[in-house]
Amino acid sequence: LDGLDIDMETYPSTTDIALSNGVIRALSKYIGPLAKNGTVFVYDTNGSNLNPLKDVADSFTYLGYQQYGSDDTRTARA
Repeated sequence: LDGLDIDMETYPSTTDIALSNGVIRALSKYIGPLAKNGTVFVYDTNGSNLNPLKDVADSFTYLGYQQYGSDDTRTARA
């Protein structure tokens, strides 16, 4: 395994964000920049809700922007 990608496609509750933060922190010991082993950890989002990323952003190598069915107007607003 040389990397992992997490897709955030929902609007999780505060409780769910706390749970996902724990999972992300646990995974970040083995993948991504905090693991210091050259693996990649990517957070993919549609950009409409970045609250789940707020407290764990340092765990990720890249932030991906999902464009499913979007036109260039939405991209320009990102």
